[in-house]
Amino acid sequence: MIAAAIDIGTNTVRLLIAKKSEHNTSWHDLVQELEIARLGEGVNETHLIKPEAMERTLAVLSRYKNIMGQFGVEKFRVVSTSAMRDAKNASDFVSLVKNQLGFDIDIISGEEEGRLTFAGATGPDSLVSLNELVLVVDVGGGSTEYIYGRSGQILGSVSLNIGSVRLTEIFLKHDPPTNHEMQSVRNMIKELAEPVFKRIKDARPSIIIAVAGTATQLAAIQYGVEPYDPS
Repeated sequence: MIAAAIDIGTNTVRLLIAKKSEHNTSWHDLVQELEIARLGEGVNETHLIKPEAMERTLAVLSRYKNIMGQFGVEKFRVVSTSAMRDAKNASDFVSLVKNQLGFDIDIISGEEEGRLTFAGATGPDSLVSLNELVLVVDVGGGSTEYIYGRSGQILGSVSLNIGSVRLTEIFLKHDPPTNHEMQSVRNMIKELAEPVFKRIKDARPSIIIAVAGTATQLAAIQYGVEPYDPS
């Protein structure tokens, strides 16, 4: 079987195509694509998806549909996250994509987003041992999910509206940001996330896995990866 998943985030749209052989349950990646479409541009302020953001994202999805056709995808799922949860006109974009491409978009909750992230980060192909208590952190454009558990079972999960795009649009008006702007970001993160940090500290995870673009960008800066390569 060849299957695909499309993740429509606040900032990026991702495509994964994978193949499972008839004789085992393991999956092998065939295609990984990522494109910045900025669907959530301005959504935090207006709670509306801009027409130009819809068009940008539709163009990416159209390209992904062509790739899926080339690889003979038999089954797929399209999900969207924070920006679509917040937007009052999300149904307009759902209808546009359905009419133009035939895709059904599933607007998933923060809890479901966390569950899927945890499953992907701690699955059979990960480096996590079964008995380890694992914390997975997914810093997205509109929200951040914290999920911890062991042996594939989630013990605690929370989704907070402190994504990188959301915080940038609220506070960061200069490039580089001023000290006051950065302190405002820190204050909001502390206010919203401090109770979560206490729960995590009490749980005492033995390993932390950070996923998504913000984490890989920070790792690239830390290790001097130039030019940037997400792999």
